[in-house]
Formats: sequence, C-alpha cells, structure tokens
Amino acid sequence: MFWKCRTMSRFSLPVIVGLVVFSACAQPSGSHHSREAAEASPRVIISPIYPDSIFFSVCSVSTTDTRVTGTVPGFHNRKEADYETYFQRYVSTDHHYRIIHAVGTGIRITTEYGKETTQRDNFNDTIRFNELGFFDSAPGDPLDLIPLYPGHPVRQGDEWHPSAQVKTDMGSGTARYSFIADSVYQSTEGEQLALIRVRVNAALSALPVYKDARIDVHGEGWFIWDCTVHQRRETHLSAVYSGNMGTGEVLEHITVNDNLVKHSGKISF
Repeated sequence: MFWKCRTMSRFSLPVIVGLVVFSACAQPSGSHHSREAAEASPRVIISPIYPDSIFFSVCSVSTTDTRVTGTVPGFHNRKEADYETYFQRYVSTDHHYRIIHAVGTGIRITTEYGKETTQRDNFNDTIRFNELGFFDSAPGDPLDLIPLYPGHPVRQGDEWHPSAQVKTDMGSGTARYSFIADSVYQSTEGEQLALIRVRVNAALSALPVYKDARIDVHGEGWFIWDCTVHQRRETHLSAVYSGNMGTGEVLEHITVNDNLVKHSGKISF
C-alpha cells in the first residue's frame, strides 16, 4: 500500500530523493513450478497484521505522463514525478479498521507548458483500512488500492479476484483486480517471501462534463510480500488510463515503485 501512494501524492525517510534506488525493479522471471510443487508449498498469510513493535522506512516514486490529442477540457500535456520518503507504523485497531501512522516528506516535480516546477510537502497523517485492504474513505485511484488481500491463507498458485469502487480524474466505477501467488520462497536471510502478480481493469463512467466518453483502466505489476513481518517489501506497477472524449483523447501513463525496510523496536512519531 503506497501512502496508498498517489492520494498522498499508497506514506515513504529524510529526503534523499536523488539517491533513491530500487534494487529489484527488474521484472522477476516467471515461475514454472509443477502442480505437485504448488500443492506442497506452505500456506501463507497475505495481510498487513504487523505489530507496533515494528516500523518501516519507505521510499516511493510514482510518475504520471499525461498526453492529450485534440481538445479535452481540464487536460493538457503534463508530466508529474512524486518522490516520497517516510516512516510508517501500526497505531491501533478501531472495529474492523487498522490505523497506520506515517511521517515524511514528499517532492513533486511537474513539467508543463515548457516549464518545470518543484513542490515540497511534509506530512504527518494516518490512514484506516480493513483486513482486505479497503480504505475507510471515498473511492480513490485504482492503483492506490493495491494490494488488496485474500482474507484467508494462500499457497503458491492461488488466486483472488476482488472488485472495488474507484475514481479517477476522468470518471468513476468498478475496478476488477486479479491477484495470483506466483511463488513462495525463502530469502538468503531466511525470511519467507511471496511474489504476488496483479492486474487491474475497469471501464468507468465518465464525469458529467465528458458526457458519453469512454474511460478505460488497464494496469499490471507485482509486489514482494514478506510473510515473516506481514508487510510488502517492494511494489512495481504500471497502468494506462485512457479517455476518448469525442473532441479528443487523453492517455495517462502511470508507474508506481516503492521499497520498504523493516526496523524493530517500538517507536512513536
């Protein structure tokens, strides 16, 4: 979950933006395990149930490249790059929701009309989400909801297919997700990890200003889940949001990458 990333820019350390490196950004090779190997793999829990004795430092980078053909009110050629560094920790549980606290800094670099601007923002905030990963808030961006959780233990090869109400700058509706536990394995340090692949698709209803426009969302990617501490270790997503408005077309190419590092010891911030 980015500082459930583009809504606060899915929380990510003091700013070291120029040095942010994702050591495992390359697409992992596909698994080719036999059915027998999958059935023999351990069942694991994919759910963020880590205690308050652990906190995480997070670095995240997301980009949005908007390209407009023709004329579309409210849109123009524009590039945004958001860099976030922050700490996050579990605070408490409120009924069905877990409350996560994050403190950090975000930098947004925007290029439009031939000019580049930089905006810096400090944040100190909380988010609430349930055991399946849904926020206690109004519908938001489709990528911000990744990951969503199965609600039961899974093993290698298992799939889950949640749907959720989402909203973008062009429209709103239902997004359909597909998650698959591609592989479960141990790291060289002995942690149990799971590679989860994800796809998201949606045909959204356009905002009233765009009348009968067609709005589509197509995205995919993967994340590494640390089954030892019950939190993702890294996430890599890409998507295209397209809108055919009649008088023109909008294409938004979006990427999201983040990396989390676990720290032991209870801390308040």
